[in-house]
Amino acid sequence: MISSVSLGDGSPGALTYGLLILILYITYQIAVMVKRSIAIRKLGGQRAHIICNNPVTASRHALRTIKMSTENKIAEGYDEIFDSLPFESRHVYEHQFMPGSRTIETREPSHIKAILAGDFYSFGKGPSFHRIWSPFLGDSIFTTDGKLWHNSRSLIRPMFMTDRISDLIIFERQIEKMMSHIPPSGHTINIMDLFFRMTMDVTTDFLLGESANSLDNPNSEFTFAFNDVLSRQIRLAVLRIFRPFDKLASHKEYYDDIKKIEEFIMPYIQRTLAIPSEELEKLTKSDTESTFLHNLARFTQDPKVIRDQLIAVLLAGRDTTAATLSWAFYELAAYPDKVDRLRAEVLEFVGEYGTPSYEILKNMKYLRYTLQETLRLHPAVPLNVCETSTPTLRLLHFHSVSRLLRKGLREVQKTR
Repeated sequence: MISSVSLGDGSPGALTYGLLILILYITYQIAVMVKRSIAIRKLGGQRAHIICNNPVTASRHALRTIKMSTENKIAEGYDEIFDSLPFESRHVYEHQFMPGSRTIETREPSHIKAILAGDFYSFGKGPSFHRIWSPFLGDSIFTTDGKLWHNSRSLIRPMFMTDRISDLIIFERQIEKMMSHIPPSGHTINIMDLFFRMTMDVTTDFLLGESANSLDNPNSEFTFAFNDVLSRQIRLAVLRIFRPFDKLASHKEYYDDIKKIEEFIMPYIQRTLAIPSEELEKLTKSDTESTFLHNLARFTQDPKVIRDQLIAVLLAGRDTTAATLSWAFYELAAYPDKVDRLRAEVLEFVGEYGTPSYEILKNMKYLRYTLQETLRLHPAVPLNVCETSTPTLRLLHFHSVSRLLRKGLREVQKTR
């Protein structure tokens, strides 16, 4: 029996309301746990090891994740968490911040294979991911599910299915410009910065028909805003864990950055939409004049749809390529004999001054193996977040983590 504490006017006190809220909270949490346990048993599944299941312990886990990110030790941090788990649950664990927010993090290959291939349609980005990323990426292929996702895929797929000579010309032009920024004296340089600027120029040239020229002007407003919005976006995603208190933080700079990106992109969109349909049809059939933007405008005249897809492909085209190239050069620097072998293959298939075709690149096995090994050790997209659209035997909600650092790799690094 709960006694009511009365104030001077006879109304129930704050203690009574507090106790009622606590009882409701505990009752709801127990109900959720029972419902989930029944669902897991019905599916024939086994529950992952739970590392935290209340706001206090989950806050500690969230703060640890933030620290890992700010110190650029995400791979090492996740390895520590996974390696501390019981042996039977070494590659997967569960945590909850609040009831109803169950999250499973996994690096188990069979789980990730099911999510990305075998059970693909049971998983999607979900409304939470869309809510967090849509101010920046809109309703693009990276933030949507179902029909919207299929529409986005249909829009952008044709531009990545054809062997376009102009794509190689763009790369050659921008790589030559990047090489001019490398001093002949042999001084140490930040090659990752050059790769990110080069891929920004390649991607904008491919998308818009004009380069952002970040190699020559690294501090341009557009380039700075794009870099800044990404770092703020990641912090924003972490802050959403603490909602509704995340709204207390100011996001003015984040939205200012998005506005600057749109101010750079929208004039290109408006000019393209003003092109007569007959002329646009001719442009899209040209192998040298056609751009990604021209092809989008053939299928939709909605500037927001075009804006969303452009920014999504710009993000994917710049960051993944630049990161992979940076890691490849980092690894090759430790193995001069591998560089010699790679150079020999380039001379054999392309020659000293030749231009590679798609057919030639496809036949360069050692180059392909080099890139595949780079991606195995340093995945371009090491983290992926999905939500289930239907109950599944595999997982109910997951956050997959690639095994970036294995014991063998750590031992190799130590001997260098």
